[in-house]
Amino acid sequence: MAGLSRRNVTCQVSNAAIEKPFEVHGIVCNVEKGTPPVITVPVFLDGESSTPICEVRNAIPAPAIDIYIGNVLLSDVQQTDIFNGSSHTYTSTAKVTKTNKLWNGKEMCCTRKSFDDMGIADHSICKNISIKCGPTLYLNTTSPVDLYPNITVIVKCLVDDCNTTGKWTLRWEEENNTEIKTCTNTEECLLTLNYTGESEKTYICLAWKSVELLSISLTVLNTLPEEATTNPALVVSPKWHIPVLYAVSGTVIGVLATLFTVLLCRRCKPHGN
Repeated sequence: MAGLSRRNVTCQVSNAAIEKPFEVHGIVCNVEKGTPPVITVPVFLDGESSTPICEVRNAIPAPAIDIYIGNVLLSDVQQTDIFNGSSHTYTSTAKVTKTNKLWNGKEMCCTRKSFDDMGIADHSICKNISIKCGPTLYLNTTSPVDLYPNITVIVKCLVDDCNTTGKWTLRWEEENNTEIKTCTNTEECLLTLNYTGESEKTYICLAWKSVELLSISLTVLNTLPEEATTNPALVVSPKWHIPVLYAVSGTVIGVLATLFTVLLCRRCKPHGN
């Protein structure tokens, strides 16, 4: 039936039991046409905000498009079908809503389901994905960090790198380049902070791999107990004393008032002859 799209067709049924053949008329619309699927994606994906696109043009009917990363079918794919009234065909576009940096170097396949003489057939085209984004060094907390006595804070220094080749070496240093801790073959390094009594101190996290070198600083503020008026762990609120103070004061005042009244009444009482 290829080439007969939008044509009028007649289905005729007849046998010896009826005088006139029974006919049903309709329009052919389920004719598979269209180009093979095409993946529209740049040589590099610019970070995780990029959008890989799979497109099928000149198709009847609108095809179902699947996108795979390796053998994994992506579920967060949005498909749009646009009908062309002049050619009576569809242009269907499937977009990946969220790109993952772990796809770097993997194969992406676009699959269009269609029909042939043997039934349902899948037509696929695949392409290797390269994600381009520079590594970023960051901390899991906001600088500066407020420290109080008897409180320990653990700060994590992390490298977010789209390139999965090779591991990073990270090192925590004091601002005078004194090494505190070194973490090798990893993408994170932990620093344990305790109250030292110094008003302010700065730490540096360094990360390097091959010729790449990253750094980020962390400022720590040590708050003395008399300064920690906003720290609930260090401040004992005197509010609960106030009702007690009022109650005790009221009781004392009441007792004194009663005693004063009794004494006054005794002095004012007329003496007998």
